[in-house]
Order: sequence, then C-alpha cells, then structure tokens
Amino acid sequence: GGSCRWHRLERRGEPAGVLLLAPGAADGVEELAYLGLSPGHRGCGGGTAATRYPVGDARGRGAEWLLTSVDGRNEPARRLYGRFAFR
Repeated sequence: GGSCRWHRLERRGEPAGVLLLAPGAADGVEELAYLGLSPGHRGCGGGTAATRYPVGDARGRGAEWLLTSVDGRNEPARRLYGRFAFR
C-alpha cells in the first residue's frame, strides 16, 4: 500500500523530466506509472538512469513485480523497458 510518489528528474541542475511511482493493485506489486523526459534530455542515457531508480525502489519495498505500460507505437520506450526485462 501507500500513495503515489512523484520525483522531479534533473540533469546537471536543470529540470529533465518527471517520474511517478504508485502502489500496485496487489501486495508485492509496484507500478512505474509515468516516466517523461523533456525533449532536450532524450537520447543521452536519461531514460536508462531514471528507470534504474524505480527498479531498485520496488525491490527495496519488497515488491516481486514492477509494472508499467507503454503505447505500442512508442518504440524508444519499448526498447528502454526491454533493457530492464519488462515484458
């Protein structure tokens, strides 16, 4: 259980995006509800760095699963999440 957790993403002191983590619908489940990077911060490793946090956070909170969803047409996001073994 718990509430949503918002995180402002920064790179070199500049706002770079936002990350929203939420409790899942069942025990042992967490959700990466939203990850967005500003256009100027895409393609330089920011998505990978930002995704490491919720993966570690979910483990630290005892979650067995970390869920997310992505539009099937969003190939950059699909590649990003695929690197972290999301299916």
